[in-house]
Amino acid sequence: MTTSISNRRATSLHLGRAAHTTNSVGMVLALVSFTMMFGGLFYSYGLLRIRSVSWPPPGVPEMPLLIPTGITLMLAGSAVALEAGRRRLRQGDVAAFQRFSMVAMVLGALFLGLQASVWIDLWDAGLTLAVGPYGSMFYFLTAFHALHVVAGLGILGWMYVAAPRASSPVIRDSRAHLSAVFWHFVGAVWLIIFFLAYVF
Repeated sequence: MTTSISNRRATSLHLGRAAHTTNSVGMVLALVSFTMMFGGLFYSYGLLRIRSVSWPPPGVPEMPLLIPTGITLMLAGSAVALEAGRRRLRQGDVAAFQRFSMVAMVLGALFLGLQASVWIDLWDAGLTLAVGPYGSMFYFLTAFHALHVVAGLGILGWMYVAAPRASSPVIRDSRAHLSAVFWHFVGAVWLIIFFLAYVF
């Protein structure tokens, strides 16, 4: 009886580790492809900026700093909450994990809402696609990132439900870990966009 239980646990552990390895490879490949896409966009942005006589072009509205700084801090706070939740999950406190995960998702959703308000304000102030490459690149960069935030929120929502239901601690930790990796990637990319589009 004891041997049978031990065998089942060993099999579950083995399967959990195998699933984690497979999922990790998939996540690495996905992030490499996303990094290449964002890298291409950053290169295009830099090329446009270097070749421009003045940057930003004359007549465009000044970029706001208050809300973009605030949403940057929200995204950072979301990452901190997510890591706090993961730590609680490893300790077996599922309720605390879900509370922290919910905080992370709410902050991510607020990020999207406030980013949308920045787009609306800038558009109303005259930063439209008709302005030329400057406006087009700004909206494309920030909107492409926003799509990844939406995807990240979906992943976090899946993690909120799926991680506590995992059949083994290895799978449970793997689901939370890989979800967090994607979310931290989204946050790191935003830092680059923030400094490129709003600060410099």
